[in-house]
Amino acid sequence: MKLLATVAIFVAGLATCSVGAAAHSFNVGLVVAFTESTDTRQVRDGFLLAARERDGHPDEEADGHLGGLDVYIYSVDLERESLAGVRALLQREQIDILAVIGPDGAAEKIGTLIAGSRTVLLAPGRLRSTSMEAFTNAFQAAFGYPPSTPAAEGYNAGRRVDVAVRPLGGVDDRAALRRAFNKSRDGLDR
Repeated sequence: MKLLATVAIFVAGLATCSVGAAAHSFNVGLVVAFTESTDTRQVRDGFLLAARERDGHPDEEADGHLGGLDVYIYSVDLERESLAGVRALLQREQIDILAVIGPDGAAEKIGTLIAGSRTVLLAPGRLRSTSMEAFTNAFQAAFGYPPSTPAAEGYNAGRRVDVAVRPLGGVDDRAALRRAFNKSRDGLDR
């Protein structure tokens, strides 16, 4: 009987640990809806710049940090992989936020695809022009090449995720995330 109680406590502890670990990280899918494959790299690099600006620590295993949490980034090139690539990503990984980078029409298609799921859509937004010089300098220093418009859009998506997640302390409140994403669509400063 004592052994059963000990095993039950151990199993409950494991369940608590795994929930706690998941609460400190989340997954973002970047859906890149541009026509050139180089844009996917630029979008990812822009998003990574935002994910590495704050909250970093030595020996980190995540791709970066947004909102004070570890973030893992998965990319899909919509032009090359089509919606099938997005479906495959959603089946393979638990994606908390799906950021669409490119024309608004792509976001509408993706929104239909994820309707009814726990994945929150981050539609394209704008980076204010007052922020472009600071962004360009930081991007060039981090990656060694000048950013394109898709890189700026990837950066803006990362900043919008950070601004939405930080006050919430996570991604569990999906309705609050949606509201925050809608508020930040018209632009953020760096």
